[in-house]
Amino acid sequence: MLFLGLLGATAVSPEILTETTREALAAQAEQYFTGTASDTALLLSMVIIQGPYFVAMIGAVLAILVTQTGVGQRMAAGELELLLSGPYREREVFVALIAGSFVLSLLMIGVLVVISFGGATIVIQWIGIALTSEAFVLLTAGFLTPIPMALWATFLAIVVYFGFPDTPVNGTEPGNLIIIIGVLPAVLRRIKEKASRFNAGMNPTVLYSNQELLVGCFN
Repeated sequence: MLFLGLLGATAVSPEILTETTREALAAQAEQYFTGTASDTALLLSMVIIQGPYFVAMIGAVLAILVTQTGVGQRMAAGELELLLSGPYREREVFVALIAGSFVLSLLMIGVLVVISFGGATIVIQWIGIALTSEAFVLLTAGFLTPIPMALWATFLAIVVYFGFPDTPVNGTEPGNLIIIIGVLPAVLRRIKEKASRFNAGMNPTVLYSNQELLVGCFN
């Protein structure tokens, strides 16, 4: 949605970026791409540069939702007791639930990664922008970063639903508060990345968050 929104916005209004926003985006884009002079190129570059962190956070949320739908509801309906009454040990059931939910989460994350990174990369190549070696490292991170985040979120959600099988998707029950921890590693990784750039003495304009950049696009 972000990719399509940015592409559509720049197609309709080519001069949509303010000067401050353009400088912030250009400072980031020049590390990974060459020829990002247009506003469209800068915005699509942002999708690829910032994408790994947002895909990791969205992937963790997707893993929790998949677990809630596929496991939480079945536990609340008493289907877990049926599994345990069969020729299965508790450990086998636990591992199977994690593996099944994790695989489904990876499939959903894979679709998200292909649409976001693949779509942006294809358009960037089509408009004549070259990728540097750092850009390929960034794309690799975009594919790999969500995997451990989704696994952790899946594991935590399974543990929560074993203890609180009636936990809904939204609410203030203990289970919901614990599940929030499943997204924290992805959020903390984003904060750490920002801090490392600041400590390295990077231009402060680069440290604008994506929210600030997007707000600046429409000022």
